[in-house]
This record gives sequence, structure tokens and C-alpha cells, in this order.
Amino acid sequence: MRTLRFLLLASLAALGGCVTPHFEDPINVMTSTQAYPEKRRAAAAQARQEMPADPRRIAALKTILWDGHFPAEEQTTALNELVALDEAQFRKDVAQRILLIDHYEVLEKIFALAVDRQWQEFTPTAVRHYARPIHGMADANRPERAVIEKLNPGKTVEQVVFEVFINRPGEMKAEAQGAAWELINRLNPRESVVAAMAQAPETSPMVIDLKAAAADLHAVPINREGVLWLSYLRDPARRAWWDRAKALVARLSPEQLNGLELRHLPTLLVADDATLGMTRRDLSLAVRRSLADAEHHMLAPSFDGQDRDYPQSFNEWEAKLTWADLACIRVIAGAVADRAVVQSFFAQADEDLLDETTEYGGALLVQEQGGQTRFAAKLFKPMVRRSDARYLAPPALIESLYTGVAHYHFHAQRQKNKEYAGPGRGDQELAGRLNFNFLVLTFIDHERLNIDFYTPKGAVVDLGTLRR
Repeated sequence: MRTLRFLLLASLAALGGCVTPHFEDPINVMTSTQAYPEKRRAAAAQARQEMPADPRRIAALKTILWDGHFPAEEQTTALNELVALDEAQFRKDVAQRILLIDHYEVLEKIFALAVDRQWQEFTPTAVRHYARPIHGMADANRPERAVIEKLNPGKTVEQVVFEVFINRPGEMKAEAQGAAWELINRLNPRESVVAAMAQAPETSPMVIDLKAAAADLHAVPINREGVLWLSYLRDPARRAWWDRAKALVARLSPEQLNGLELRHLPTLLVADDATLGMTRRDLSLAVRRSLADAEHHMLAPSFDGQDRDYPQSFNEWEAKLTWADLACIRVIAGAVADRAVVQSFFAQADEDLLDETTEYGGALLVQEQGGQTRFAAKLFKPMVRRSDARYLAPPALIESLYTGVAHYHFHAQRQKNKEYAGPGRGDQELAGRLNFNFLVLTFIDHERLNIDFYTPKGAVVDLGTLRR
């Protein structure tokens, strides 16, 4: 009898476990990240059946899709329901929020809908998403590329991206237009971008500035930070600087113009006539001679994943350096040999040595004194102090480099620091983002600082060693 009773209770419990739960407020449960997925799905099904048009349910579906805390299966279900409820509204939402989607399968679903239903206005959205790099995936293999091609038959992806940037500024915020500009520069050679900008219509302030840079300076920035830089230079208060740069560029030969960037111009403006008159071959020989007898230390830091043997000799990079790169190396090598600059470097490195909360850094600037051009190493305190192996550049430093020669920072954690004599991976990533000329100075011992020049494209040239 006792056994029979036990089996009956067990059977009732099993039957009870199969009963679908009923929620007093299913909408609250379907968006609860504390609930199990099965419970959320059951609540979502109940809400769909009992209150399909409830504004709270629609808001909950949007939360599931855009919040980022829900699995792909639930996001896909929410996506399908939102499209079925109000496709026009979904198309507006996805244009604003697509960058919030992290699950690749959900993105694929959105892309498929855009193509199958021919959402023509989705093209700028696809361009903006394409502009965001994906580690390990080449641009040629990106799914956005196929979407753009299918929505714009008869045109190349490169043509469409340029048209989005030029012709649709009213549909895009400046940030989105800046993203399209970054993509243009990723997909096209620099010289073809400069040529295309010269022929582009003046459709927005950003385009107007870029056209001026292409026409007057034969140099256009390639990313958002560069567009901000250009906007600074285009301010009427800096018209005199712009006119000087324009006149300088007009003097340069096609060989000298090849690969010219904004970062080169402040340095070229203080180059002597001998340097400006050199061919690339002559300039290369001059730099090689000047570095031949210098004391070099070529062991790169590895604390952030940099290769200890990352090349730092001029011989290994010479073929990849443009005429303007070589001219900058020549001018900067002379500037850092100035005794006043050397004294400033050592004083700042000594201060950095005593401060274990941050690295120190600054800007190598040009100053006019008594009608003569002099160089100065201006120290800028870090924006935030986080680590003795990191320097966070403040906005004032960034602005000074828009017309400055180079950004510098120290590896001065100790005076015998030669194992860090060169830029680390983080240093090079910053260079790639900001696109200035960069220098890193490393204590070899109390009397010596090694100095390396490095570029946004990864070139590192050891300029030698300064003595106190």
C-alpha cells in the first residue's frame, strides 16, 4: 500500500512537471536575465498569445534584440517578431542600432532580410558596419560586401561606399560619415582617394574640408581622428599655417608628393632648402650616413606582446619609407641633437624615473625665437595615471601635435632599461590610431637615452643614443 502511494505521488509530480507554467506578468519574465532561458521562452510565448500588440511586449522584444545580454536564439525570435509587427519601424531601428548586435548569426539574418526584401536604404547601414574592423576577417570576405553588391547591382563596392560618403550626408551623422571615410581609405589606394576627392561635389562640411586637403596639401586623413585634425587645421584662425603648408606642397615633385600625409607637413615646414631639394635616393643616402656612426640599441620591449627582435634598423625599413618619411627623420634627428632639447629630455626622464604611477610624454614643437626656428620638448602630464608602463596622452597634447613635429614618451622605469629600447605593441597601436610622428626615449644608463622614431605604418628606426 505504501509503495502504491509512493508511485502515485511520483506520477502526479511528473505530470505536474510537464505543465507549462503560467506567469502573472510574462513580459517582466521574458526580459529577466536572472531567469533560465527556458523560462524566458515560455514567458515570451505566453505574452505573444495573450497580449500580442501590447506596447510593453514590443518594447521587451526590442530589449531582447538590442540589449546584448540575450542568446542568439532569443534575439532571432525577437527579430522575426519585430519585422512581422512593423517592418518599417524595424528598418529605422536597425539603421541606428546595428552596431549593438554581437551574435554573428543574428547579423546574417538581418543581412538576409535586407537583401531578400530589397531594403535599398540599408546600404549606408551596411557601409557603416563594414567600416568596423573584424579581427581575423579580411575585407574581401566580409558579409557586408556581398550585401552591398546585391543591393547595388552594376556598381563596385568601392563606388557605392564613395557615393554613400559623398551623396548622403543628410542621412548620416558626422560619426557615421567618418566611418564611411575610414572604409574608403581601407579599400582604396591613397593616391586614388586623393584624386577622387578632388572631383567630388561639396556636399557637406566634412567633404569640403577633405577636398581642400586633397587639392591644397595632396594629403587626406584616413580615420576619424584625422578628420578632427583636419577640422582643426581648417579653422580660419590657422589660415596662415594652412597657406604656408599649401605653398610648400606646391614646390614638391611627384616623387616627393608620393605618400605625403598630414603628419609630415609640420616637420617639412621647418626643413632646410637642402633637404627639400633632395631626391628620395639622395635623402636616403644622407640619412644612412648620419645614422651609421650612432650608438644603437635594438632590443624591443616584449611586456605587451611585442616581438623582442622587431626590426629597428634603418636598413630594414628604408625601402618602405616615403620621401617625406626620410625628410622627417633627417629633420627630427637634427632636432633631438639640439642641446636644449637633450637637456629637457634628461630632466623629464629623471622625473619619470621617480614617478611610478605613469610614463611621461610630450610633444616636440617648433618655436620662433628672435627670428630663428628652435625646437622645444614640451612635457604634458598624463590624462590619467594607471601604470608605470603606460602613458595616456591628454587632449592638450593631441591638439599641440596638429602643428607639432612629433609625439614622444619615455621608457624610464629604471635607468638600466635597455631591454625596453623601442616602441611596444601598445605604442604602435596608438601611432596607427593618431597618425603622428612618434619617438620613444629609453634609459640605457644614467648618462644615456636611446631614441627611436616610429610611424603609424609600423616602421621603427633607431636614431641613436643621446648623452646627458
